[in-house]
Amino acid sequence: FTVEVKTLLTEFENCKSLDWIDSFMQLKFAVMHKFQWHDVINSMPYTKSVFESLTKYMPYNSIYYRYVKPKTCYNWHIDKMESCLHIPLKTNPGCKFVYENNAFSMPADGSVYFVNNSILHTFVNAGQEPRLHITLDIF
Repeated sequence: FTVEVKTLLTEFENCKSLDWIDSFMQLKFAVMHKFQWHDVINSMPYTKSVFESLTKYMPYNSIYYRYVKPKTCYNWHIDKMESCLHIPLKTNPGCKFVYENNAFSMPADGSVYFVNNSILHTFVNAGQEPRLHITLDIF
């Protein structure tokens, strides 16, 4: 499954001025939380069609834009949700997911990535630029 990153980023502009949850390492915005859509989705037809198409691959009940700040690193953890899908929209060479002794990048090339959150992992943004992903989560 591939997506048009440029179209997703264009429609993302509708969310930039909305209220984001700010934490130490990231900003996040819920397009959908526990099956409840945010009204902004009505102005994002391509984005919504991508989300609807992805239900064939994995059931989810929450969708977030996750904006990870530069020069940050999470601690080792296991998430509440067992797995999720990631759609990278903006990234840099310093962004790495780390599972056990393996690190990998997720380029913003239109790919959709399945992430197993039930094993010990972390994320690093060692770059100078933020990372922006859409995640489709099961809570």
